[in-house]
Amino acid sequence: MYITDALRRCDGIRSTFTHHEQGAAIAAEAYAKLTNLPALVFATAGPGTTNTITGVADAYLDSIPMVVLIGDVRSTIAADFERQRYNAPQEVNQAALMKPIVKRYLYLTPEMDASALIAGVDAAVQAAVTGRKGPVCISVPLDVQGMRCDSTALATPILPLPKKDTHSQDAMLAAMQALLQAKRPLILLGAGVRISGMVDPVIDLIQQHAIPYCVTIGAVDLQDQSNPLSCGCVGPTSQRAANLLFHEADCVLALGTSFDQSVTGFNIADLIKNKNVYLINVDPGENLRFHDASIHPIEADLDDFFQVIGTQTFPAGNHGDWLQQVTKVKATLTLETEAHMRTTVGKDYLSAYDISAEISRNLPADATVVLGISLDAHSVFNSFQVTKGQRVLVSRNLGPMGWDVPALLGAALTIERHDSLVLITGDGSLMLNIQELAVIAGMEIPACIFVFNNDGYVSIRTTQSNFFGQQFFGCNTSSGLKIPAIAPLARGFGFEYSKVTALTDIQGILSEHKRAGKPRIVECSIDPGQLREPRLVTRVVDGKFKTPVLHDMTPALPPALEEVVVGMFPHTFD
Repeated sequence: MYITDALRRCDGIRSTFTHHEQGAAIAAEAYAKLTNLPALVFATAGPGTTNTITGVADAYLDSIPMVVLIGDVRSTIAADFERQRYNAPQEVNQAALMKPIVKRYLYLTPEMDASALIAGVDAAVQAAVTGRKGPVCISVPLDVQGMRCDSTALATPILPLPKKDTHSQDAMLAAMQALLQAKRPLILLGAGVRISGMVDPVIDLIQQHAIPYCVTIGAVDLQDQSNPLSCGCVGPTSQRAANLLFHEADCVLALGTSFDQSVTGFNIADLIKNKNVYLINVDPGENLRFHDASIHPIEADLDDFFQVIGTQTFPAGNHGDWLQQVTKVKATLTLETEAHMRTTVGKDYLSAYDISAEISRNLPADATVVLGISLDAHSVFNSFQVTKGQRVLVSRNLGPMGWDVPALLGAALTIERHDSLVLITGDGSLMLNIQELAVIAGMEIPACIFVFNNDGYVSIRTTQSNFFGQQFFGCNTSSGLKIPAIAPLARGFGFEYSKVTALTDIQGILSEHKRAGKPRIVECSIDPGQLREPRLVTRVVDGKFKTPVLHDMTPALPPALEEVVVGMFPHTFD
């Protein structure tokens, strides 16, 4: 209760009030994704703290800085959790719950004087923004909240944490030399590029040496459709052209990515065959998954990497033939090509991919786009034509349903022009934190929410269809899942409502939305049977499961188009 009153009296902190603590944590995460600055999440002891866990865990996995300030019962009556479940009302073992998903957990005690309290808090905040960033948690028991302290201690300057020297300069230089000597070099950009604040140096490097680049789903907004070196998004449900070029490269410099299965697929052995991969990552723990001699992990943050390579002059590369191949692949495996190959869209429905592509054509260059976590997100990874200056936010690791609306709220707190703020999500995910629509409407944030209505949970339906013969259970209306009609829901929360019946509607809806300046929900009816296409599909060969290499996606290329692609890279398809 003391913290609440302190926040009320603090003029230097802007407070935003959500209806659920999970919404607060996710909003804080989205805020930091856009600003690279940690937001403060405050939750009461017990259920308030447990409610934050999904948002905090998501920030931890996505390396997003956050400061979580939680209350706790008086230290004098705290339970001995080795022998007790609880002692006081609403008491739970918060340390055990939070420690696995934060970089640092700090429990303040009555024995700490003002200097010790301030030093501990400062060190926790520094930990959130240093090295591999992430959330930290500060627990303040009620008796500590009410302590009187010497306020002069607040003037103590915050000292930065010492920077770790990884002694990997030689490895960094070797990676650059290998990249520039390669015949088919490629740079792979992960979310760490933005998290480290190194976007401009990375793009300068790409342009200076004319190196083609791909992005992971966490860095999808580092694409630039106007840049011929930008080759798209890689991954098991991302772009076929990008995956093929990723496979064909003979040297990959991966910057700020964990290089996990969301990037490589499960058949990493075939993907990395006949190539060298240099991974620049600040977290040595990320290197534990790699055992192949062709993968070269280098522990370093990107700032250090650019300082080191900036001290050297490198000879120009000689990969003109590769640049021509890149251009040809991009011209052959286009978004339009994939659109014609999709097989799971009924004639009375619009394709989710076509809707995302049309939305992208009608957004300004400074648009901020927040994504859900299912078909809506993957349609953006494939079809949204990102332009320089746009931002796209997604939960790239945990992928919790309900991430969408609170993330939209957090994004809104970072920008001035809300008419260029868009959420693309599904009807199922919308339900999980729907209460935060009231906050958006109450704050009069004129965001535009596109809801892909495909009768529930398409990811669960796909799994049940693939493995259990369409015996659906708890994933759509007919199997027991009830989702309310979108139109009255929107109006009940004070949103304008529109419905897309043709792709040509989207331009007019966005124009009307900008003119009206009010929050709006736009319903898009999607075929419940539409799948993620293209995608990797595990096959049964000689009675055994076989995972194809990253570019071998479903649906297969038509014979004439396959012949063209095979002609470009005959050794790949031997």
